[in-house]
Parts: sequence; structure tokens; C-alpha cells
Amino acid sequence: MSSLEAMGARVVRVPADLGHAEAPALLRAAMAGLAPVAGVVHAAGIVDDSSVTRQTWPAFASVLAPKAAGALALRELVRDVAPDFVVFFSSAAAVIGSRGQAAYAAANGFLDGLASDLRSQGLRVWSINWGAWANAGMAAALGEVEQRRLRERGHGLIDPQRGIVALERVLADDGHARVAVMPIDWARFGSGDPVAASRPLFAGLVTRSAAQAD
Repeated sequence: MSSLEAMGARVVRVPADLGHAEAPALLRAAMAGLAPVAGVVHAAGIVDDSSVTRQTWPAFASVLAPKAAGALALRELVRDVAPDFVVFFSSAAAVIGSRGQAAYAAANGFLDGLASDLRSQGLRVWSINWGAWANAGMAAALGEVEQRRLRERGHGLIDPQRGIVALERVLADDGHARVAVMPIDWARFGSGDPVAASRPLFAGLVTRSAAQAD
């Protein structure tokens, strides 16, 4: 925030939980008197890993709240102000799946569906299924063992600078409400995560990569 303020931006901090009913009113009050909203980025999220057999509804709901309830609260706001862009930070977990993260995958899948719904209403909305970011976000908190497992399954990490470039490219293409940005070694993905790699969505990519390796 301080770097933005140093460039002359006015930053208004509003402590609020978008999962709570009063959040939209707090945001509307904060926006009063400010310039028109040009864009909205929804990047909230938490994880609470658990196998499906040990999953409880309270734990599942706690993961859904910042993603799903937060996005629904923002939906009412963006319908009113019609910003130039709305970006939901979704996850590759909603595309590939992630062991122990059924709740997280479902929460991000909700964002993907909501983005398509809002796009059908004429709003410029994207849901980006991001892979893991390097030095930022949830992946930054992973230990070496977890990061090694990602690499073994073919997943790379998104350099923040390249991630910003990817975000700019996504916003420049108005043709899709949902876009995946995932650095993946498809040959390693095919052998390291055979269940996910067998899905029709990835079949061509994995097969082509294997053929090139031969």
C-alpha cells in the first residue's frame, strides 16, 4: 500500500470480511466520494486441507466463505458500478484438482461459474485459474517437501513479474470469462499425476508432449 501512496494514489483501508452480511454496506460507504471504480480484483482465500472422509461442514464452509460469499457480495456492487474489469483469482485446483483440497477446489469452481454468469449479463469479468506463485501467496508458505512434490507432478511456480504480464494479456483478450495460467511440464505431469493427466481436457497436451520427448 505504501508504494501506491508514494506514487500519489489515495488508499482507503476498509477492514471487512466479505463473507459477512454487512460487508457490502461498508464497501459502499468507503467508495462514497471516491473516483468511479475502474476495476475490482477479488483475491481472498484460505485453505484447510483434509481428506474427503474427514471433511466436516464447518471446515468446508470456512473455506467457501471468502471465495463464494465474498464474490456474491461483490456481485451486487459490480452490477451497480459496472467497472472496466472484474477479476476473480481462482485456482488451478478447480481445473486439475488438488489432494486434500476438495473444499478449496469447490470454492474456486464457484468463482469460475459466477464469472461466466456475470459475463452473460454484459459485465467484463474474468476468473483466472492461477497455478502456484513463487515468493507470494499460499505457495510461498509451503515447505521444501511440498514444493518438491509440486515439481515432481510437473507444476512450476509463477514468477510474480511474469504473472503480472499474464494478467495484462488476459485482460487484453475479452473473449473468455475463464482462463488458466499454469506453468506445467506436460511430460512430467503425465507421469507424475496420471489420474489428472488422463482427463480429456489434458489428453492432447500430455500426448503431444510425450511425442515430442520421444
